[in-house]
Amino acid sequence: MVETLVGSIKEKKEFHALSDGFVKEKLEQYFSTHKQEEKKVIVRNYNKKSAIYKKIVKEVRAVLRDAYGLFQTTSIEKRQTLFEAYKKARGRKELFSLLDQLLASHQSTKERKDHFNTFYKQLFATTDKPKHILDLGCGYNPLSYPWLGCDPRYEASDIAEADITLLNKFFAFEEVDANAYTLDLLNDEKRKACLRTTKADMVFILKLIDTLEGQRRNITKTISL
Repeated sequence: MVETLVGSIKEKKEFHALSDGFVKEKLEQYFSTHKQEEKKVIVRNYNKKSAIYKKIVKEVRAVLRDAYGLFQTTSIEKRQTLFEAYKKARGRKELFSLLDQLLASHQSTKERKDHFNTFYKQLFATTDKPKHILDLGCGYNPLSYPWLGCDPRYEASDIAEADITLLNKFFAFEEVDANAYTLDLLNDEKRKACLRTTKADMVFILKLIDTLEGQRRNITKTISL
């Protein structure tokens, strides 16, 4: 019956990209601190029309919006359409125009899409060019790979399954040494396993610290190699 709640939570387009497993995990976390709500919705047999059911859907959506939804500027369906057009693009101008639109579909990359070339040049002038990048909470930042000015191994993680799928298609299409996978940085066990096993010599965690701290105070103190 929990699956029914998960389905209701994901009915809004802004959450389509999230996996059922991730939403279920957030729902279970909600129930761990809202025992009475869990009992009430069970007693009502997960009745979608009940006030408690609607309350749970609303409150878990608010949690998900803080973690993911606030960064979205368009739907995953629109992004997939843009990516299919990108694969068929003819000429550098059309290619980069579509890549621009993809970058604009995520709030964090929308804000810096016109500055990647300068950003990476200045960064690598200080750090030297990396051989292996780990991009945590990556959003669509991996789509800026063409502006890196080098060809490092690229490892990317985020919470949205559909976005991760698109990023892996991008990596495969561009034939770069890279992979993306789902990772909830608030999951201590999975986060520590990722940081313990990575061989990255550079880590990106762009526009994510405030979001993480808003969900769990001092969480970013534990994110280190």
